Amino acid sequence: VVDTTAPTAPSINVDAGSDTGDSATDNLSSDTTPDVTVDLSSTNAVVGDVVKLLSGATEVGSFTLTQTEIDSNSVTITASDLGSDGVKSLTATITDAAGNVSQASTAISYTVDTTAPTAAITSTTADGSYQAGEDVNVTVTFDEAVTLAGSGATLSAELETGTTDRTVELTTSDGVTWTGTYTIQAGDTSGDLTVKGLVLGGTSPTLRDAAGNDATLTIAAGSNLADNEAIVVDTTAPTAPSINVDAGSDTGDSAT
Repeated sequence: VVDTTAPTAPSINVDAGSDTGDSATDNLSSDTTPDVTVDLSSTNAVVGDVVKLLSGATEVGSFTLTQTEIDSNSVTITASDLGSDGVKSLTATITDAAGNVSQASTAISYTVDTTAPTAAITSTTADGSYQAGEDVNVTVTFDEAVTLAGSGATLSAELETGTTDRTVELTTSDGVTWTGTYTIQAGDTSGDLTVKGLVLGGTSPTLRDAAGNDATLTIAAGSNLADNEAIVVDTTAPTAPSINVDAGSDTGDSAT
């Protein structure tokens, strides 16, 4: 039998369970080995045909069809490791027993992002010395947008302020820049105000980027408030002095 007819090109879709993060349909994910479903409808595929999954020109998975896949009109292939972060072009082909290869499916652009967001701390408050009752701005800037989730979830910056560390709750309008106000309290002290770390509050809180990576809550060296600003917290008043009238000014019977 001479067979020169290739199967019709399939279509593919990344499974929702592999598309981590804010959306299960945006093909932006931290999963480097995603499950990809190949739709066999109208492909003329039969038992024994081989479905290949490719990233660019590299084969990252294959499956030899059985009656089960033919009956369900689909097969799910788990890709091998897609490698470093970046955009991957995923396609699939079908090869029949005679060696005829279908056209590739329409490519899916699948973005791998496994990098945790990080933050730098600055302040819009001018460098200088501040005392009890005064306000100091705290600005936390992430290198990408992050989303806070959880029941009553909060994000705060914990400041190193002496015997009692203070926390400042942060808010955002864009997920990148988070701000809060630290009101100095009696007894607070710092020779160069800095942030000990970021703190999540609430029930089961998370802080993640669009791909589902948890944000780093520690602040890297060189990125902290003390690295970028020079804000001194001083709530200790000077000790009371003592005075004495000079003998030369104390006229009369006694110079004291």
